Amino acid sequence: MNSKLLFKSGIVRFSRAGGTLDFPYPESDLLDVLAVVSGLKPVSYINIIEPGRQYLDLCRSAAKFFGLEFSYVQRATPREAGQIYFAREKALIREAARLRALTDPDTPAMHALLGYPACCAGAFVKSKASRRKADIVPLIRKNTPGPGPYSFVVNDLFNPANRDRLPRSPVKVHLLSWHPCRYDCPESLAAGRAFWQFVNSIAPGLAGMLKASLENIVLYLDGDCVVLDGRLKNPGRCSYSSAPFSTLPAGGASLAKLRAGNELVIEEGRLRLLKNGRAAGSIPCDTGLLLDFGADREYLKG
Repeated sequence: MNSKLLFKSGIVRFSRAGGTLDFPYPESDLLDVLAVVSGLKPVSYINIIEPGRQYLDLCRSAAKFFGLEFSYVQRATPREAGQIYFAREKALIREAARLRALTDPDTPAMHALLGYPACCAGAFVKSKASRRKADIVPLIRKNTPGPGPYSFVVNDLFNPANRDRLPRSPVKVHLLSWHPCRYDCPESLAAGRAFWQFVNSIAPGLAGMLKASLENIVLYLDGDCVVLDGRLKNPGRCSYSSAPFSTLPAGGASLAKLRAGNELVIEEGRLRLLKNGRAAGSIPCDTGLLLDFGADREYLKG
């Protein structure tokens, strides 16, 4: 594990004849732009809560740099001020904006414009009733037949979009802009691997940060996520040497207990902790999961 690259913030510089573009990441929606550049998505849109002029100008500059069409559509609602759209053609933006304005924009036509696999979009729509009470991550794991390991390219645990139980300290580090229907979904795997290779070809530093951040064992704990440097003994038990990144409160008791131990066992209603084989406390939880996203450590070289 390269802990120095875990969720590292920085400026990604793109250079070409005639100029350069500096884009902050992960504090921006850079991958939404690159998804259109790569051909992964016909259209990308970014929901804007507070439309700052500086960010709008940055997105406009990015569109110009990569030869994309750009549009900002104002839509004053309690949850958003509007959307920024990127596409190769203006007509695609107009159609996406029209569909986005519908009462229920979750339509097959909109999903196709956004490049979502039909299986993943269908599973997402079907899960709406369940997600009123629970996060989507346990639902995806439930739909996945095997315990893993899975590829880092489908790691959506740090994608806060459409998550009904958000981490307390949300980060936005993920490759795919949709949630996979399963962590072994062939279409999501193919799309994610191709997109990572594209990012690696034009911004290897960014690709390295993404891979280092996502190809780990992650403990999911009632919506919060903890990256573990260790190995799974079975789907519900993990030995580890450290927990270098977490969305749990930095000074909280749960994170302190985790970092004081070196093995954990997921049990009904709690997380049991051990230190060198001896009991080291427990953490109450409704849903605990261990997800290993290290399947592509050798397949894709950073």
